[in-house]
Amino acid sequence: MHRQKNLIQWIGYSDLRALAAYRPPALSDKIMDEIGGTLAKAGDRGSTKTLLDKQRTTCTTPSSNVPLKGSSNLADYSSPQLPNPPRQEPEGV
Repeated sequence: MHRQKNLIQWIGYSDLRALAAYRPPALSDKIMDEIGGTLAKAGDRGSTKTLLDKQRTTCTTPSSNVPLKGSSNLADYSSPQLPNPPRQEPEGV
C-alpha cells in the first residue's frame, strides 16, 4: 500500500494577495477588490505556495473563510506552476 501525503491548508489573506499577483489583470483586480490591501511584492508566492513548491503531496485541499466569489481560484493556487508572471503594484498606490 502506498503512503499518501495529504495537505489541508488554510489560505489566508497574504496567500490570496500572492495568488492575485499571478493572475491576469482583470481577475487580479477582482480578487483585490474583494479582499482589500495591496498585491504581494514580486517574488512573494505566499506561504502556502512556497510550501507546495518544496513538498510533494498526493492531495492538496485549500480551505478559507475569505468570502471570495471565484473560490475556484484557490484550487489554481496549488498547481505546480503559476501561469502568469507577477503583476507589479503601480507606483504611488
